[in-house]
Amino acid sequence: MNVLAGQVVLKVDSEGNIGYVELDADPDTDLTAITIKADNIELEGLTTINDNFKVLEDGTIEAVDGKFRGTISGSRITGSEFETYGNDGYFKSTSWDGEVYGVYQNEILINNGVLRCSRTLYASGGYTYDWATTINYDTVNTRNVVCNYLNGESPVTRSDISDFVGWSSVLQPLFQNIWNRLSALESA
Repeated sequence: MNVLAGQVVLKVDSEGNIGYVELDADPDTDLTAITIKADNIELEGLTTINDNFKVLEDGTIEAVDGKFRGTISGSRITGSEFETYGNDGYFKSTSWDGEVYGVYQNEILINNGVLRCSRTLYASGGYTYDWATTINYDTVNTRNVVCNYLNGESPVTRSDISDFVGWSSVLQPLFQNIWNRLSALESA
């Protein structure tokens, strides 16, 4: 170990690998600095940086604000708000569940202002079945709509459909005519 003005040099092994610690202070302020250089640095126990970043004893981290580049992987990410920026920004959540007759993939995707909720069945035998609902700023595309109220009123019911398609004046005579012709063909 060598102690010089403002630094301590520690020889780590016979190969010449060293640990280097440099201490510095600005005489005009109360600010101090420390530099630690080594091939590997181990910090054991609770490690805190300015109370805004902590490595806890179990290896998890806590931070106030942060910027990340690249990929963040996790089995569970929670929060009250997620934001993306730019044309490539999107939010996607995918889950799988296995059933006796196949495997389902459930997905929610938000991209370019469009929300897409889908479910895909990969059946044994190679068949694939897709169900999806998309919501755009002015359009909803889906297979089924279940609605108790629309604009504060009950939606259209089966009994109301006749009012829309003119059942008594158009469709009923048409179906009666077809039925009469089929009956005539059967009796001939």
